[in-house]
Amino acid sequence: KKKKKKMSTFKRLWENSIVDHEHTILNNENECKEFDKFFFLQMADTQFGMIKESVDWDIEIARSKIVVNKINELKPKFAIVCGDLTHMPPEQDIEIRNRQAEDFKITFDEVDKNIPLLCVCGNHDVGNSPNPESINIYKNDFGTDYYSFWINGCLGIVLNSNLYFDPSNAQELFNEQEEWLENLLETKVGNSDEDDDNDNNENNNDNKKPQHIFVFTHHPWFLKHCEESESEEELGRSVFVNRETGIEYGSISNTYFHIPTVRRTKFLNLCKKYSIHYLFAGHFHKNNIAYDDKYDINMITTSAIGKQLGKDDPGLRIVKVFSNSVEHDYIELENLPDSVILEPSSNMNGKL
Repeated sequence: KKKKKKMSTFKRLWENSIVDHEHTILNNENECKEFDKFFFLQMADTQFGMIKESVDWDIEIARSKIVVNKINELKPKFAIVCGDLTHMPPEQDIEIRNRQAEDFKITFDEVDKNIPLLCVCGNHDVGNSPNPESINIYKNDFGTDYYSFWINGCLGIVLNSNLYFDPSNAQELFNEQEEWLENLLETKVGNSDEDDDNDNNENNNDNKKPQHIFVFTHHPWFLKHCEESESEEELGRSVFVNRETGIEYGSISNTYFHIPTVRRTKFLNLCKKYSIHYLFAGHFHKNNIAYDDKYDINMITTSAIGKQLGKDDPGLRIVKVFSNSVEHDYIELENLPDSVILEPSSNMNGKL
């Protein structure tokens, strides 16, 4: 008898964990409590199919299995994939896209069920100019495209950055996400100055402010600084070189990778108002760390599990969260540690 292909339960597990744009498992009373240090794993661009142009995606599956095993071994508080789960855009070939999505779910369904696995939608998941249909295709497989969660007294926010990149075909959905974000921050964080005056209020613990706020997207909000333009002269181009032959095979303007100024500025003003200092993304297929002192904000862009477009090797980012600091390191898959020492780097002698 022909062996039946394993069908994933990932869809069922995912859909049951997000209700009204809130993660039900990570919004319980225990996660909203007093802060306690923890670490999480951030990944990006598994992009099943990119390496061999969707002829097959065996390499991406093999790398993802290494990641899954390491997630189960390290036992982070949660793990998150920041977009481009698969390579084939739904509008180009829905059959291949569905096969890639199913293989992604089968592979990552092996993550220990006690470790929340969070997903972010990327441009290859919903399109460079997403529309209601493409977003619904993603949602049918992976649940809602934006949501919040609590983790050890910290607030996490996942956004559909594709709508910020180009909302022209889904303006109503973009407006809904923006309104949701503003209401979320006002409700969960409030005005910092007003809240400082109420620190001794006896009811203050009922609406405790998060120790840190993390925002996860696919697109980086900026590559160099918050006020960078849409000018290729300023941002340059990414040149793609075959790492085996050294032959250049293409290039693209770096303006393709960030969020346009007109929508970036409004978001960053929200970050400044609500003291958001850490943004995590993928999409660039290489590591890029930028800090802007005007907004006091860190833009942490992580390279791919899948195909690399720079000099990095496939890997993931280990993020350690302490009361007054956040530390992160990008580690190649072949060099991932067997355990994570949850102490500030000054106490670690160079060890994770």
